[in-house]
Amino acid sequence: MAEVEHDVPEEELAKMSLESKPKDADEVGHEVEAEHHGEMMSMMKQMKLGTDLEFVSTPSFILRPESGLETSASNFDRADAFASIPDSDDPLERILAVAKFAIGGYSLSAGKSTKKPYNPVLGEIIELVWDMGKAGGRQRYTAEQVSHHPPVAAAVAMNKKKGVFMNFGQMAKAKFWGTSVMIKSNGTAELYLTKFGDETYEFNFPDLKISGFLWGRITLEWVGTVDIVCQKTGYKCQVEFKPKPWFRGKYHCVSGKVSKLDDTKFKNPVATFEGKWTETIELKYTKSGNTVKMFDAADKPTPRVEKELEELDEWDSRRIWAKVTEHILKKDFKTANVHKNLVEEDQRKRIKAMPGGEASYEGKLFHKDPNAPESNRWRYKKLDHMIEKSRKKFAEKAEQ
Repeated sequence: MAEVEHDVPEEELAKMSLESKPKDADEVGHEVEAEHHGEMMSMMKQMKLGTDLEFVSTPSFILRPESGLETSASNFDRADAFASIPDSDDPLERILAVAKFAIGGYSLSAGKSTKKPYNPVLGEIIELVWDMGKAGGRQRYTAEQVSHHPPVAAAVAMNKKKGVFMNFGQMAKAKFWGTSVMIKSNGTAELYLTKFGDETYEFNFPDLKISGFLWGRITLEWVGTVDIVCQKTGYKCQVEFKPKPWFRGKYHCVSGKVSKLDDTKFKNPVATFEGKWTETIELKYTKSGNTVKMFDAADKPTPRVEKELEELDEWDSRRIWAKVTEHILKKDFKTANVHKNLVEEDQRKRIKAMPGGEASYEGKLFHKDPNAPESNRWRYKKLDHMIEKSRKKFAEKAEQ
């Protein structure tokens, strides 16, 4: 996606009031507490257009009480959508299921605070589980912060029972553009369906636009194009997350189309869909003309299997940030800032003590992708063995 310019002329920014923008009925966001308006404006005055927010310290009153690794995991809270991807024997339905899973994960951000999560520290991990019983199996999600500057997170999600594995990495870059922040994902994913041998889907992620700082009401939008490609089945899908125009239009619109790989410009799509990722999306099959509901944001997410804090790994996000979270929830932002600074100072000391600096960090659970050693792509260390084992299991089952 092209770099986004700031939303309004620079000379107009100073004229705009925290109370000047009327609220749209369908916007997703939250109000900035009145007592923090001054601090918000003070922070913004220190930033120039195009400022890289990786190097900007965030006060705790605009922090969400969870790490960025946990925030990313919310895309997998619709565990049934992930588990059902391989259910159909029709490859068209499978690529549509991948698209539905991707859209469905982002829809859950509508119920989340638009405040900023903590920046994960180098070596931080998170491991989550969703249990869908005997029929759906267990979904597992594991992520690790493998680089702090630039911020890179590596993650894997899997449902062994259903034969679905997904490895991905994200190098988020956030920049300030006057009245908004654009977070570019800069990541790719590979999703494997072992029930169908080497069937693999590759896709990217949309960007996140956060607006409304000057008006005291912060809103979010997913924007940009997601391209899903499967070489084995010969299908591709393009999903367009559309930004709301400045003066008119609606929030959260999305559309998509599926074609064969040789249809380079999607002139002859076999299926199209359209709607809002916060509400419903309708799917239309070109050949039959039939229309069905593809997605409904009202469908409930799957509850996570919760663990007590003391049961978690010492590097788990929820343990590392426990004190910060505790005081943010109490609205004791001064004490939260103290504990936040302690976590960040500990990271600086650890990196300084590394013989080769941060670049020498070797992942606990992930390693640099051996197929792309010069890139910043990371891969779950056990993944290739697990995929091969799963393919063999499904192949043997098919022969019985």
